[in-house]
Amino acid sequence: MYPETDIPLIPIREEYMKEVGKKVPTSVRQKIDHLVMLGIPRQEAMNALWKEYDEVLEHFVISYGNPKVCAKFLSVVFSSERPDLLKAEKLIERYSRGNIPPESLEQLYEGGEFVSGDSRITLKDDGTLSYSLRTDDKVQVEDIGLDFKFKDRGMLNLEETIDRVVEENITTIKERGESSFKLLMGQVMKEVRGRFEGKEISELLKRKIAEVLNNSGK
Repeated sequence: MYPETDIPLIPIREEYMKEVGKKVPTSVRQKIDHLVMLGIPRQEAMNALWKEYDEVLEHFVISYGNPKVCAKFLSVVFSSERPDLLKAEKLIERYSRGNIPPESLEQLYEGGEFVSGDSRITLKDDGTLSYSLRTDDKVQVEDIGLDFKFKDRGMLNLEETIDRVVEENITTIKERGESSFKLLMGQVMKEVRGRFEGKEISELLKRKIAEVLNNSGK
């Protein structure tokens, strides 16, 4: 086919083409790629798009971070018959502050209670959270404020173990500084025997070593 020679060409400005380009709907592939760029696993991104909560997921991730946790939690929320987004966002917001652990999200959303060892978190009817810790048959209860940091009995035991290892190696830490980390890490790992994530142990141990060095003026 050849263009009609008697019909003049209509010039199209580059600005016009750009404006038209902005109105072209985003493709499914582009939406998925965008969510993946935010750190959301591809399968979770596809699931969110299929069930039409991709915009909610994007809002949660941008507002509170933790894309994998948000994606997993929202897949549970939107599998329910009537998703409660106010409750879901309240829980994610509290998780992002360190008030509650990630493994509590689903149980608090669905049943209003999470139990881990001697620790219990409950979601009250008014949307607030409370925390109780049972030790030696005594129960301590407190409301979970914005500055509250969740520590179940297991995490308390981990900190106690690290404190003891640090105290036993206080001279080594002062002499070797941060290079003492590997030695102490090995000792702690041997004692806890896989009951905690390596990342949790290393972060807490590094902080304890730093406290010793700061107090000693190094």
